Amino acid sequence: MTELMIWLEQIIRSYGWGGFFVGTLLEEIILPLPSSLIMMGGGFFLIHADSAIGALRQVIFPFIPVGLGGVMIGSLLWYGLAYWGEEFTVKRVGKYIGISWDEVRGIERYFKKQHTDEWMLLALRAIPIFPGALTAIFSGLIRMPLRKFVVFGSIGTMIRLALMGSMGWFFQEMYVVYANRFEDISTIMTIGMIACITAAYIFFKKRIHVMITRSSS
Repeated sequence: MTELMIWLEQIIRSYGWGGFFVGTLLEEIILPLPSSLIMMGGGFFLIHADSAIGALRQVIFPFIPVGLGGVMIGSLLWYGLAYWGEEFTVKRVGKYIGISWDEVRGIERYFKKQHTDEWMLLALRAIPIFPGALTAIFSGLIRMPLRKFVVFGSIGTMIRLALMGSMGWFFQEMYVVYANRFEDISTIMTIGMIACITAAYIFFKKRIHVMITRSSS
């Protein structure tokens, strides 16, 4: 992983904005890649300004549009895999982990009746310490409409890019230290979230089933 990060850093330094686009695309597709290092690294290597106003202008353009393109293309890959591969996966392995296709469809119907999922997507996309790929996978699993996913996911990603790019420019060579701290927190959050969801499903499966039944009636 260290060698890959060094290679990505070299790509950004050598190819500029094109390298940054490739880096954001790969960090979204390859889950273990630390997004904070790539985004903050892009801010350090590519934003050349002597003032905060000058840096902000470069963050708005071209930093955000270039990064947004890479991130959203990668996100759409995960979204599509989750959206169209969900039924096949659940029907094949669901019986081994105690999840039925009817339950999954019930959960989808439940979330479709809610009006907070798109705002949750926006918020989680904007938070630097939350893995963006997980939001894309979850959005696909609950079959969030593609237009909502693109619109709200893009807004959240632009906020994240603005924060990360500005921090990379501000902290200069020290960006690596802060980016690694973000990634440590992100790893803990990811493991904790997966563990909590799994535990909640195991211990409250009956209640979830009742909730799904009510939501479908």
